[in-house]
Amino acid sequence: MRWPILNRNGRPSKNGGVFLAQHSQTDDTPQSRSILEGQLREAYGRVVHSHKTHEKCADILLCSLSRIRIWQIVLSAITTAGFIGAVFGAGKIGAVELRSWRARPEAQAGSK
Repeated sequence: MRWPILNRNGRPSKNGGVFLAQHSQTDDTPQSRSILEGQLREAYGRVVHSHKTHEKCADILLCSLSRIRIWQIVLSAITTAGFIGAVFGAGKIGAVELRSWRARPEAQAGSK
């Protein structure tokens, strides 16, 4: 006896075997065609609805991504301007002196 190949969910795999056999249903009445058409329309409608909702979700995410990128640029510019202002600022508060302490006149005057 051959054991069936199981999927991850424990059900038999539908790759080959009995699942590919031709259907023995020969009932080809207008009512059965109508039922089949209804099932196909419903399945198609589900696919179209799913595709449309995924497109709308992608549009929303793309819009928020562009906003995030703009805010990243703005905050980076503000941070860079603040850093440059702190390093090269004209005022003594927060400005970093680029001269060495030996070259300052106060240091030379105090050592004499």
